[in-house]
Amino acid sequence: MTSSHRHILLAGASLTVLLSAAWSSFAADAPAQLPDVVVVDSAPAPAEGSAEAGYRASTATLGPLGTAPLKDTPYSINVVSSDLMQNLQATSASDALKYDPTVRPQLGSNYSSNYFMIRGFSSSPLGATSNATVDSMRETALFEPIEDKERVEVLDGPAGFLYGFAAPGGTVNYALKHPTDTRLNRVTVGDYGGEQGYAHGDFGGPIDQEGRFGYRVNLVKVDAGNVGVEGETHKRELFSGMLDWHLAPNSVWSAEASHFDRDIRGQQAIFMVGSATQVPAAPNLGKNYGAPWAFSDDQYDRYGSSIKATLSDAVTVRSALRYTETRNSVESLRGNLTGNSGGDTDSQVQVKGNNGYDSTQGYAFVDVKFSTLGLTHAAIFGIAQDHVVGLTAFPDPNNGVSDLVTLSPAIGASLASPNPPSPKLNINLSDQLRQTSRTDMRTLVVADKITLTERWSVLAGFNLPRMQTFTFGTNTGAMTAQYAAEKITPAGAVMFKPIPAVTTYVSYVEALQQGPVVGATYANSGQILAPYLSNQYEVGAKSTFGRMDVNVALFEIDKANTVIDPSSNIESLNGEEVHRGAEVTFAGKATDDLTVGGGVTLLNTIVTEATPSSGQSGTTPPGVPHAIATLFGEYAVPQLRGVTLLAGGSYTGKEWVQTTIPNTVSIPSVFTMDAGARYTAEIYGTPTTLRLNVDNLLDTRYWTSKGDNFLYPGNPRTFAFSMSADF
Repeated sequence: MTSSHRHILLAGASLTVLLSAAWSSFAADAPAQLPDVVVVDSAPAPAEGSAEAGYRASTATLGPLGTAPLKDTPYSINVVSSDLMQNLQATSASDALKYDPTVRPQLGSNYSSNYFMIRGFSSSPLGATSNATVDSMRETALFEPIEDKERVEVLDGPAGFLYGFAAPGGTVNYALKHPTDTRLNRVTVGDYGGEQGYAHGDFGGPIDQEGRFGYRVNLVKVDAGNVGVEGETHKRELFSGMLDWHLAPNSVWSAEASHFDRDIRGQQAIFMVGSATQVPAAPNLGKNYGAPWAFSDDQYDRYGSSIKATLSDAVTVRSALRYTETRNSVESLRGNLTGNSGGDTDSQVQVKGNNGYDSTQGYAFVDVKFSTLGLTHAAIFGIAQDHVVGLTAFPDPNNGVSDLVTLSPAIGASLASPNPPSPKLNINLSDQLRQTSRTDMRTLVVADKITLTERWSVLAGFNLPRMQTFTFGTNTGAMTAQYAAEKITPAGAVMFKPIPAVTTYVSYVEALQQGPVVGATYANSGQILAPYLSNQYEVGAKSTFGRMDVNVALFEIDKANTVIDPSSNIESLNGEEVHRGAEVTFAGKATDDLTVGGGVTLLNTIVTEATPSSGQSGTTPPGVPHAIATLFGEYAVPQLRGVTLLAGGSYTGKEWVQTTIPNTVSIPSVFTMDAGARYTAEIYGTPTTLRLNVDNLLDTRYWTSKGDNFLYPGNPRTFAFSMSADF
């Protein structure tokens, strides 16, 4: 018999003796009749978004509408919590959102940024009209780390009602981690996949005994090991801190500051369709088809302050101010497919000297509750403003795309073929930056949620967005173009609860969109096309069955279409895109031990009213799959206390890629699988979690695209592991 067995037997014997003695004492002294005993379940409800809650969220952040219950919101919204992100060992929002069936990450293993396809539209995080926000204020960073985020929230559909100018597909909001009510000291060390060793410290809690002051600090250091693509390394550093001061029981002032720095070396190549009439089979995803000299350096510094004050039972004031500096420099390799013989390419180099954005943002909103004629109102009104200055290194004659050298390797081959020599194009990496664009946006919002009865409610309002944009020559500093746009855009919804657990809704949203910026490969590169209106009709239902949330939405979105004139290579607006679709999502606890999540999105998109010469009427816009389906599950093994098994799968249908002749070149559908496990236990009195995840378990080879002329190799199979300890 082992020592551990003897200890267990002795403990059991001791417990038996104690229980026997206690029962004997109780029986001797007990009265003849015992009083009734009422058993009350005092166990606290699991925290929102936790693994114990099935990663379910009950609220979301909706810009000027503030934090709102998901069940009372007439929009399709999906939330990924920090617990799920950590258990997936996600390194980016693309990793975190891979099981959201309404979203498709688009850049594969490029890793440089987070582009998403939402309802058939590409959503960019860059520039003044970025479709990503941080705590409901627009971001301009190339890449947003997630280690300091409490959740990632996806609003499907036009967000113009909330944010003014926004993409018709939807927005991604990164919610920062705020100070905790109790002490938090969590350290995680591990490997994100490949050879990305890292350490992450997450610390928070009250500062004083009364709990008036609280703090939250996140520190991240990622080693410069390869990311699963040979020769590509991502060195990362993050400092993020927040301080809360509770001025009164329902009023809090917050201050935040963060610094992020990332250095990519040996960056994976990007491919372009070029003159190829078919896309070759996807290459070995672990190979690097870029060049050792390719790099991308980016960083940001962000400072902000906010206050939320409840002045009375009827009036709450919310206000915030933030300043952000982002900087980036790039030298990357592009492979331009020139034919159909195994992926022959011309090589191009994209060179960007120091560039970035300086942005100042703020908002002020007032929430007012009142009653009139027996109706309950929750009104919101206020203003949000953005001032964004685009900067480029001066002088920078090599900014743009230049032909370098022609190669003819099969892209599925090894790197035995020689890489292009370093271009040595004298990139200006100094801090001498010149303003090349300026955008001023103002958004006035008025909204009112009217409760008619216990079952019926109405949300109505409007947004008055105004944008002024100026562009300036890089080397001259002279203004080269300007335009302004302003229009009232209404929104409305009707909600009905047939039973308390189900909410149905019908909504309409109209949004003013900024015209797209013409890409670098077209003759009118850099031109900003005219603004246009988009609108969305949506019918949906949100329900809860036991501990499962199930949501359904049907939608139609209409927006202006862009075409490329094959003779002049000029991009312009022509016709209309109509996106119709259906979404089903679910998340929660199927049983005490089984958590599931995922769903399906079906898309039917078509271009209408385009001129006959464009050849686009009746075609499917590029980058839009006919279907997306995901399934995620984790099972807490009853026979193995503390052991949880994970598995997931994602399917994306065939996508057309952009060429001068629509719907002639495509990338095939793809299905990928993931697996993992974690073990939670107390080790020497310290709560500890060990995690192992395998992404792209079958090492499936595939392409991704963001609906333009570019192709990206998918994510290779990687093994990630970590250990977290709470002190």
